Amino acid sequence: MSHENVFDIVRELKELRSLGESVAAKANMLLNVVGHPVDRILAREQEHELQVPEAESRREAELMLEYLLEQVASKTYAGSYLLENGPDKRLLVKLSDLVELYVAHSGRRIVNTRFLKQWLFRRGLLSLARNGQPLEVEKTLGGRRCGHMVGIVLSRIKASA
Repeated sequence: MSHENVFDIVRELKELRSLGESVAAKANMLLNVVGHPVDRILAREQEHELQVPEAESRREAELMLEYLLEQVASKTYAGSYLLENGPDKRLLVKLSDLVELYVAHSGRRIVNTRFLKQWLFRRGLLSLARNGQPLEVEKTLGGRRCGHMVGIVLSRIKASA
């Protein structure tokens, strides 16, 4: 039995588990009889799913940041944002808006909001709260409340490149 067939069976098994334990138990028995322990197959499938998009995700996050900066610079960014002047000039942005707009622009969705925030944090581009975690800001923009905004420190972008 090829690995592709086994992965297909595992995917079907995941769907069967929602139908009931007896069906899932029979499917588990079938896979174990064939000589492919289900837990090992599931672990291998999850590992495969995580490895493939990791490099793509990092590149996609870079492209999203470039897209954001280009759109803000040309004053065409349709999402919630605010440029703040201060000791560290920062761009406050709602990452969920960025992800949605980027997907509409590019037609690709590899990166979710959570991954993008973690990527920006690891690169040292976000304003931090006293506890060392990314600072979430709430602002009113155009009479509308915008919560869960993060501050991207613009001077750090060049330094981290």
